[in-house]
Amino acid sequence: MVFNYIVKSTSGIEINSRGEIFEKVEKASLTYPQDAVLIYNEHLQKNLSPIILKRIGKHWVEITLEQAKADYRPIGLKRAYKIQVV
Repeated sequence: MVFNYIVKSTSGIEINSRGEIFEKVEKASLTYPQDAVLIYNEHLQKNLSPIILKRIGKHWVEITLEQAKADYRPIGLKRAYKIQVV
């Protein structure tokens, strides 16, 4: 399965017994943009600051929520094409 979207956000800082500092990260790897929008909204409800990463080729690019919604196509959406006969 190919994951095309990652939604991640930091939820705080943790210090272990050796004094090392780590950031707690909540992360979800997703295939479809509609799933990314749902997880993004869940992170917002938890008062986190999520970011959405989209895979383009071999690279991951940070995108906005509006760009993820632009990629969103409801399942089963059918499109009609108008053919012009000349």
